[in-house]
Amino acid sequence: MNIHLITVPYHMGQKDTGVGQGPSRYLEGGLGSLVQSASGHTVKLVPIEAGFSARIEQVNAALTGAVAAAVGLGAFPLVVAGNCNSCLGTLPALRPAGLGIVWFDAHGDFHTRESSISGNLDGMALALATSQFVDESRTMLLGVRDLEAGERERVAGSRMRVIPAADWSDSFVSKNPPQADRVYLHIDIDVIDPRVSPGVNFRGAGGLSPEQLETALRTVRGRCPFAAAALTNYNPDLDVDWKTRNLGLRLARLISSIM
Repeated sequence: MNIHLITVPYHMGQKDTGVGQGPSRYLEGGLGSLVQSASGHTVKLVPIEAGFSARIEQVNAALTGAVAAAVGLGAFPLVVAGNCNSCLGTLPALRPAGLGIVWFDAHGDFHTRESSISGNLDGMALALATSQFVDESRTMLLGVRDLEAGERERVAGSRMRVIPAADWSDSFVSKNPPQADRVYLHIDIDVIDPRVSPGVNFRGAGGLSPEQLETALRTVRGRCPFAAAALTNYNPDLDVDWKTRNLGLRLARLISSIM
């Protein structure tokens, strides 16, 4: 299978700002060649371009077109994006029957407009994804460690399978596979402990180790295939000695090798 490496260099509609710089820094670090070497397949770079300032909906509409084109050609969509709301661009292009979500994140991203104080779309990304594209019962939220008031209650009352970082167990992941035929894999890199991955906006204590995340990825893939994957929220402005960039490259290489 060929890979379409789809880069979305936007932060809330602004190009190359904050986490929107992440995709470019990954490319400069050799992302394309790493994916190629890991998969042994042809890698096509597909940059999303919506101008230097655009509505989030415009960016995600362009992403939907790129993912649909990849799927139509039988290629695997590997999305490297600034924001988690990029899921709202990827999911519409995937066949919904039997689709699940495996979502790694320090946050729940499970607010509604009513529960959110900030109104930030990224804080609603998973909630919108499960209300519009994939049922909660086919969704796993893994590694979460920062839930806000209102959101905490929504997550607790949901039908998602939730494994907080504080209660992490590799065996729990292996014994509770996604109830889906294939999954959209979403990694917000702030799920990793900031002591080893400082290049993120949220650096609250705790988080998974890289090894725990990699083991979980292999476990999930052993149970069902990936329909698409996304790596999000790397902020180069906050990185130290390229630690987070190199970790993201390592994750992208792993995803490409096991997809």
